[in-house]
Amino acid sequence: MKFLRSNDKMCFDLCEMQSRIFERSVIDHIPSNTFIRSYMLSTPVKYVDRLESSGSETDEVFIYDIVKNKIEVYRGTLFSIEEMKWIGYIYRAISYLLDLTSREIFKKITPNYLREVYKPYHTFDVIRAIEEIFEDTGFNIETKESKFKSIYLKMLNSYK
Repeated sequence: MKFLRSNDKMCFDLCEMQSRIFERSVIDHIPSNTFIRSYMLSTPVKYVDRLESSGSETDEVFIYDIVKNKIEVYRGTLFSIEEMKWIGYIYRAISYLLDLTSREIFKKITPNYLREVYKPYHTFDVIRAIEEIFEDTGFNIETKESKFKSIYLKMLNSYK
C-alpha cells in the first residue's frame, strides 16, 4: 500500500495526542461512541486534520474540553482505555497518512467496528492494521492524486 505521506515525527506526535484525548474520555466516564462521534465531527479536529498549529486550537486539553462540553447525554458503553487509545491512534494515522478528514474516516469506519477488531489488530504495526481495516471494510483508498489522474485520463479519452 502506498500512502500519500510518510510516517514521520509529526504523525507520531498527532497520533499520540489523539490517543491520550480518547483515553481521557474513558477516565471521565464519557460513553465511547458518544465521545468519538463528537470528537471526529468537531471543529477543533479540523485544525488537527489540516496540521495547523495556531496556538490553542491544537492544544490537547483545549480540544478535549471543547468536545467534552458539547456532549449533553452521558448514556452508553464505555470502551476500555486500551481500546480507546488504539482507536484514537488508528483514526489519526489514517487521517494523516491518507490526507483524509476525520469526518470522512468516521463516516466509513465506525468505532464499533474498530472495537471489534482491536484484539486481533492492535498487535500489528499501524500500517498493517490499516491495511487489514481497509480490506475488511472495503474502504476506497482514493487519494487526491489518484482522483486528478483519473479525471485527466477521462479528459484525454474524450478528445480521441
